[in-house]
Amino acid sequence: PTLEPLPSSLPLVGAVHADWSPADGTLWVSVPGADLLVQLAKDDWYEGWIELNSYSGLGVEGISLDTRGDIFASVGGVVRQYRQDAAGRLVEPGTSPLVGQPCGGVFQVSRSRTNVNPGLYDLPGSHDLDASEVEVDPVCRADVNGDGAVDTQDFLRYLNAWAAGQLSADWDFDGVVNTLDFVRFLGVWAAGCEG
Repeated sequence: PTLEPLPSSLPLVGAVHADWSPADGTLWVSVPGADLLVQLAKDDWYEGWIELNSYSGLGVEGISLDTRGDIFASVGGVVRQYRQDAAGRLVEPGTSPLVGQPCGGVFQVSRSRTNVNPGLYDLPGSHDLDASEVEVDPVCRADVNGDGAVDTQDFLRYLNAWAAGQLSADWDFDGVVNTLDFVRFLGVWAAGCEG
């Protein structure tokens, strides 16, 4: 294998998550420490990767892309689905039954029933698994930072996201970050998690 440099402008702060899009061959990188989601493309001329698009303020942690190039992201302990529109903006189609399901900071969405080259298998039923066919591990939403403990660090991380109006603080999934979200989080955080 050949190692190819990532753009030096990409702030690799803390844990970094990446996945390749089988739909267009781009590389997506999530840098939670910088609250950044970046789309990179291979540039053979410069022998490396160049930045195509950059998105911030989403609160994205882990990412996993499906065969169509939809981005499934861990945001605030639940799955969010993003898709690029024609202008390159990220929109939330909400078409997957995985949306809103609890998840950890790192997860993987199966790309197809067979996990083979999606270009060869474009028949009904060969695309992504339905959420009803997947067992979900119980996840504690109050463990916002995913370290296995519900503590002050989780509270402060949520409070920062809530104060900034980030989507990861939208705990009732109504598209608005408000006091109801904070109260809902506080109730879950105070209850903690079962061992």
